[in-house]
Amino acid sequence: MELSDIIFQSMASVKHFKHFEICKRVNVFAMGESTKRALEKIGINSNSPGIPGSSGLKELLGKKLVKSKFAIVKGSDGLDEAHDHITKYGAYAENI
Repeated sequence: MELSDIIFQSMASVKHFKHFEICKRVNVFAMGESTKRALEKIGINSNSPGIPGSSGLKELLGKKLVKSKFAIVKGSDGLDEAHDHITKYGAYAENI
């Protein structure tokens, strides 16, 4: 399956992710500014919401998601709000 988007939910998710080559082919989102800066340090540009967190990210993603395929990089204790929002509007989302 070809991803269209990837979301990093935390700085720790950036630290532990190993497949950054994917980020060259997809839209990259960061949950907040700290995560965005962690991605920038390794040369990856990302979009982040003006208001950090799940609510801001959901607003940034919008509702026209039907043909999108997301990977959500998060820790085992990470929130599922982004996943639930994406699937609510008909897109595919997988937590990794």
